[in-house]
Amino acid sequence: LTISKPTTSYQGLFGYTSGAEIKNLVLESFSIHSNSHAGSLIAFGQNTELANIEVISVNINGTSSLGGLSGSLTNSMASFCNTSGTVTGTGGSVGGISGSISATTLEDSHSTCAVEGTINVGGLAGSSNNNSLIANTSSTGGIVKGNEKTGGLVGRNNNSRIENSFRTGDVTSSIQSGHVEMGGLVGLNTSGAEIIGSWSAEGTLKRTGGYSDHWGISQAGGL
Repeated sequence: LTISKPTTSYQGLFGYTSGAEIKNLVLESFSIHSNSHAGSLIAFGQNTELANIEVISVNINGTSSLGGLSGSLTNSMASFCNTSGTVTGTGGSVGGISGSISATTLEDSHSTCAVEGTINVGGLAGSSNNNSLIANTSSTGGIVKGNEKTGGLVGRNNNSRIENSFRTGDVTSSIQSGHVEMGGLVGLNTSGAEIIGSWSAEGTLKRTGGYSDHWGISQAGGL
């Protein structure tokens, strides 16, 4: 599947789902160029259950809310979902599986996607919000690049929980000044968010450019 509509949002095999159940699929070599909200399977899903989905060699490009599987998931569940390929955004909420999740469970899933965006950028999910749960997941291999709130697994973990998950691989930031908020596992953990039994290893945190360009950067950590 190839979709090239860079001025149109909500692009994917399904642009929108509600009350849907999608299981046991293999999606290979999808190429999607959208504005905001794009994913190989779903651009925006709510009250949706996803299980046993394999996404191979995906290429997602756009602005914001981009993911290898879904652009955004709300009040949903995704389990045993794996992605590989690249996800590239010029804006925020960019992730290897989902750009953002809200009140959603993402479990037993893995991504090797290379991910790039500006804010809320993660190897698995760009942002996790509103009591979401990420459990038994991993992000490995693909470089995660962002400006701020950039993490190897999750860019911003907001009032949500991460359990028994890990990240291996590099995380980089090209921000020129200010607070970068980057981490090997999570860029920013906020509003009562929890991380339990999770870790990052076998990667480096990098700031690109010269020291004079990055004198104000702070809040960077291995976890």
